[in-house]
Amino acid sequence: MFKKMLVSISIGMLTVSLAACSGNKQDEAGNGQGQSPEPAPRAVETEKKPEPVTLSVFAGPGSFSVDEFKSYFVPAIEKKFPHITLEYVTGNPAQMLAAGSFPDIGMGGIGGLIGWKELALPLDLNEPAKKRQADLNVYHKEGLNAIRTYSDRGELFALPMWINVYATLYNKDIFDKFGAAYLTDGMTWEQMKEIAVKLTRNVDGEQYRGLSIGGIDLLGEQKRLKIVDEKTNKAVFHTDEWNKIFQLGKDIVSIPGNGVANPTQIWRDSPAFFDTGKLAIVPYFGSMVTKAATLTQENKMTFQWDIVSYPVHKDYPGMGPQFDAQVYFVSRTSKHQEQAFDVIYHMTSNPEVQTRIANIAKARPSIQLATPVEQLYGTQFPVLKDKNVKGIFKTIPTERNTTTPYNALSSAALLRGFAAYVTGTEDVNTVLRKAQDEANAEIEVKKSQKKE
Repeated sequence: MFKKMLVSISIGMLTVSLAACSGNKQDEAGNGQGQSPEPAPRAVETEKKPEPVTLSVFAGPGSFSVDEFKSYFVPAIEKKFPHITLEYVTGNPAQMLAAGSFPDIGMGGIGGLIGWKELALPLDLNEPAKKRQADLNVYHKEGLNAIRTYSDRGELFALPMWINVYATLYNKDIFDKFGAAYLTDGMTWEQMKEIAVKLTRNVDGEQYRGLSIGGIDLLGEQKRLKIVDEKTNKAVFHTDEWNKIFQLGKDIVSIPGNGVANPTQIWRDSPAFFDTGKLAIVPYFGSMVTKAATLTQENKMTFQWDIVSYPVHKDYPGMGPQFDAQVYFVSRTSKHQEQAFDVIYHMTSNPEVQTRIANIAKARPSIQLATPVEQLYGTQFPVLKDKNVKGIFKTIPTERNTTTPYNALSSAALLRGFAAYVTGTEDVNTVLRKAQDEANAEIEVKKSQKKE
């Protein structure tokens, strides 16, 4: 049903720290890059000889792998709370809840909060934060604001661990092969589309593709387009703006030779950048940078590459896709809610931990550090010294729209509509209207199921 891995924390391990993991002794001393004042101490930190406690941590999509958990999560907690033992858990959350065994802590993407909320799992952290004297002002304002879009009455269902970034990776070898100028920061989707036309070629039976769009929904997010109206709970993508997004997406995907096998899963196309070496340009999440840096450092990258900023819409300069983050929550079913809160607060607010998040090119820290993130990002990877890392931060995420229980249904209908538009003959208005009607029909079914 689910997998559990015990991660023991012993006194003998206390010499291991996050700074030691990174080899940055200056950071360990507390005077290195990115350090800012430690948040106000909480009552639990003054207690003597706290009772040993075991906390289980559920790893949702996009969160720490078990190896990362051991390398970054465990050392940080053992250093601060040596009485705590952690268990890394994966599996089906609904089944765990039904069995009465859901973990004390959950970690996953912010988009998953709507599902957790439907299961009534996340504890409102406003009261624990007040009781434990946690300073919530240390977080970037947009982080807490985004989390609060999931609340009905001002609840705070999670804390932000890191903020995802967006970037464009490009294969310099393909540019060299076809004599194209390298990309620059601040380019628009239209400019990249023109370059993609020049780079999409079939040479000696080898198909080279110019550009992956990553996901049609991401293009819409850059204009903060809604897919569901939170006031009416109706799908709302039969609009002029979504019309423009669909047309742009089709123009790119329909470049001869630049198509994808399954347009409904176009977001899965990005890994082809690494798998084939025949895809020139990939705008996507910053995790692509981490993977490219890792492969390069391990001498497994088969081509030269670099980074520029995420492409923008010309009428929305500097705007990337919507704010996206990894968040941690405390389960309402936990018997150790105060200790669980202490753990997630420390992980999300400690300057040393947050500096490490940037150092390993995981993401942007959730708190404001003394050193600019551009100087901290990816320092663990020497191969990134020659890359345009600063380009990653040339765009900012758009504000997150209020999420409803029906966003997933509507998003799926939108993707199916885009696939129908790319592969079919119907005009964009007809496709969007049908997709919206389909989404609204599914929304009504879900509403009726809730009433039963």
